[in-house]
Amino acid sequence: MILIMLNDKLVFSKILTHFFILVVLFSSFSVAYAQTPNTATLQVANNADDANEDGSSFFLNESNMWMGTGSTPAKSYAGFRFSTVQIPQGAVIQSARLQVKSAQNQWIGMEFLMFGEAANNSMVFSASSRMSSRSLTGSFVSHYSSSNWTANTWYTLEDIKTTVQEIVNRPGWATGNNLSIILKGTGGPWGRKFVKSRNSGAANGAKLIVEYTGGVTPSPTPTPTPDPTPSVTPTPSPVPTPTPIPEPSATPTPSPTPSITPSATPEPSVTPSPSPEPSVTPTPTPTPSPLPTPTPTPSPTVSPVPGTATSFSVGPGFVDVIPRQIVRANDDKLYMFAGGAETPVVHAYWTTVPGTPADNTNLGSVNLVTSGNPISVDTAYDGANIIHVLINSTNGRVIDYVFDISTHTFKPGINVFTNSASTPVEIGTSGLSSMIGLDGKIHFAYRSSTNYIIHQSFTYDSASNTLTPATSAFLVDTNGFASHPSIAISPMDGSLTVSWMSEAVDPHVIRVRNMSASGVWGGATTVSTAPVWSSTNFGLNIDQGPSVLVTSDGIKHLAYMQDWENFGGTYDYGRIHYVRNDGSGWVDQALPVFTHDPALANNGVDIYAVGHGHPNNVACKSMDDMCTVARNPDGTWANPVLFAHSTTGSFDASPSVKWGAVGFNRPEAIEFLFFKTPYSSPTLYYGRLDTGASPSPSPTATPSPSSSPTPSPTPTPSPTPESSVTPTPEPSVTPTPTPTPTPSATPNPAVSYVQSALSVGNGGETAHAVTLPTPVISGNTVIVAVSVWGEGGTGQTTSLTDNFGNTYSKVVQHPDPASGNSNVSIWYATNVIGGTSFTATAHSASSHYITIAAHEYSGILTNGIDQVAHNGGTGTAASSGNVSTTTDNELLFVAFLHEDAANINATAGTGFTLRQKYTSGAQEPLFTEDGFAPTSGIYNGALTFASNPQGGWEGAIATFRLQ
Repeated sequence: MILIMLNDKLVFSKILTHFFILVVLFSSFSVAYAQTPNTATLQVANNADDANEDGSSFFLNESNMWMGTGSTPAKSYAGFRFSTVQIPQGAVIQSARLQVKSAQNQWIGMEFLMFGEAANNSMVFSASSRMSSRSLTGSFVSHYSSSNWTANTWYTLEDIKTTVQEIVNRPGWATGNNLSIILKGTGGPWGRKFVKSRNSGAANGAKLIVEYTGGVTPSPTPTPTPDPTPSVTPTPSPVPTPTPIPEPSATPTPSPTPSITPSATPEPSVTPSPSPEPSVTPTPTPTPSPLPTPTPTPSPTVSPVPGTATSFSVGPGFVDVIPRQIVRANDDKLYMFAGGAETPVVHAYWTTVPGTPADNTNLGSVNLVTSGNPISVDTAYDGANIIHVLINSTNGRVIDYVFDISTHTFKPGINVFTNSASTPVEIGTSGLSSMIGLDGKIHFAYRSSTNYIIHQSFTYDSASNTLTPATSAFLVDTNGFASHPSIAISPMDGSLTVSWMSEAVDPHVIRVRNMSASGVWGGATTVSTAPVWSSTNFGLNIDQGPSVLVTSDGIKHLAYMQDWENFGGTYDYGRIHYVRNDGSGWVDQALPVFTHDPALANNGVDIYAVGHGHPNNVACKSMDDMCTVARNPDGTWANPVLFAHSTTGSFDASPSVKWGAVGFNRPEAIEFLFFKTPYSSPTLYYGRLDTGASPSPSPTATPSPSSSPTPSPTPTPSPTPESSVTPTPEPSVTPTPTPTPTPSATPNPAVSYVQSALSVGNGGETAHAVTLPTPVISGNTVIVAVSVWGEGGTGQTTSLTDNFGNTYSKVVQHPDPASGNSNVSIWYATNVIGGTSFTATAHSASSHYITIAAHEYSGILTNGIDQVAHNGGTGTAASSGNVSTTTDNELLFVAFLHEDAANINATAGTGFTLRQKYTSGAQEPLFTEDGFAPTSGIYNGALTFASNPQGGWEGAIATFRLQ
């Protein structure tokens, strides 16, 4: 049958036959290999491999150590380092469990997060290389227990296989490297248990029991040999297979065809196959139901009157600013969901006829009883028939109750998370935000019971009513004391933005962190410029989180409210701040408008804010009224306009506005929910502002074909060859680009070199400093290169500090371990607290000649370090050693040192820019340079000296992921 369909092209038939044989053999081998996992029993082997940190105190070589919290909960750490780990790169981790030996009889509760160090080869712990200075894995496990432990008894903790998997998946990981597990306390003071350390005896050190299969160097199990040409290696990643069609079809169909490339991830390949024959394609990995195009679809059934305001009561229920509790589905009907105050009831309402309702005469409803009182109710609409109704409950659980709009029924609840923050207060405390992305996944951001913000995405299977993790849990906020997470997904490119309020600093701030559509996280950025209002009524902030949305042009919009201000001798709070990012950075604008709960809305053209009135407004002064305010085309804001007034009760309420990246229907009508007091039994209200705007179509809002598991007609078919299935074989046949790309000295828009400075000591110093010439901007990254030279003794930088208290990590040095007279190292701190006279200081354990060069960059991730290498040699051509970057768009930072004081001239390598060099001719010269890696690949920092330096040269390179 295949031969007939391919016009008797026997060669292609043979290729397909071999391909399927290889797939079968590969699958058979993988199954057989997975049945015999290897076990690696790792144990702390040196006294410097387990340590504690409590605030500024560091504890090493103690007979006992502890897990949990000491006197400083925000900076309580326990570290366990396991050396010479015989697990190959890319191995599939089946389980990984930490075992500790109790030091005494003890019964006390302890809470902590279990991370790994995000490093290729973890270094020993020391006072200058503490746990708090290490880069942590994005994957972690939360632990809470309050059980009785017996002395000299081994106890096994949770499975941290995803954490270990993240480490061994690093391209720089190799068999025999070292890895560290780091525990960060999250409970109250002194919530800890004591365990035996390695210092108390070789048999007492903590153990890590890892079961794994596969890897780059699997055990020598006989491998089937199906064909000598393509080699089948049993790795957990599929081998990309080109689509071998020699010529395009003469009549391409506009239906997207799944790629023939097998996928090891929950997403099919993003490269569409040009073949019009679906029978040739293997069944794709199950993914969520295909999504319709989320392009705004205004209905022609009703012609709104510009500026017309409509509101009416719906029934019992309350809402909050951050969750999206109102959906206009593709059937042009409204669906509204609200919790009942101080009850376990969730109310579902819907309009029974399409169009914009004028009153509550055509409403259907059903009640859902949950296991705990809803703190907040959120919805995530898939653009078709499913609305995920997410309940953040007072019992510390997040539950997904799927609502089918075709039957108006709830499916059984799916327990998603069990460690969300619980509270006796429901109205206004939020804690959860979710949204369906263009990839069809449902994305969650929630506030954990330990006051961190966590993100995770899932795929939903409607047939089995199950959620399957698409990504591991990721710690978005690393500072703690965080609340009110808010998610927004771009309808233009599918990227995700999470914003939250952070009380880890004073005054409190609004922070934002972005994730690209490919899953790469940027660093956390503070976007507020004014003090942020917060109040810990009942232990939680109420009505105080940020409202975030992204319009179809990709512009990000955020609103928050400012802290106390003095108005003629009286103090009040509530000034609205509008923060906007059009791609060139976040800009904060203070508005002459006040409310206690601003929610942003979009009518397809303009931005509005919705909230109750305030005495400091020019108009709409009563807090009992609901108001709207529009952003003018010139960027200014109009005065507030009264939207709804009531003679009984009050609209002192948080509005929940309709918006989403998928299923944003009838955008020209701003629709939202609010409620009327009393708070003990609130009444839900529907509001609509018919602005009369004609929404502009979204330029690239159609979901990627990768989100559709089966071929389906596009909502707007086109017979032209310019359809998404372009009949050209080049994209799938073209081999991988050359692995040795040339770096670019042209700055990438995502990163910017700001400034740098270099300073040389006079010798005989244990510390030397350098001050940057202009103020450092808070949120930027500071990268520091240090050279230490000490004749007759080993030179090494032991720590690096600055006058603003930022924490620096040493990422690479040469030689490593330190030896000889000289040493060069690279340190960095991201998301720094900045200011004027910013001074970085390098410290050494003994007196040496110290040269230090500090550099400021913007646009680097919080945990942005990717790859490092170091090298030494002789001759005029210096090389840092090769690095293999894992993502596109990375900064390459390089430092070189040599011992020939008179040899002070050097030329940067191709694609690099020389940033600093020491030119006085009195000390050992230090050189720094940077470049940009536009694509992932192998790079090498290079420098050419004017003459061969005496004694040779030393070099180091570090690559940094960009936002």
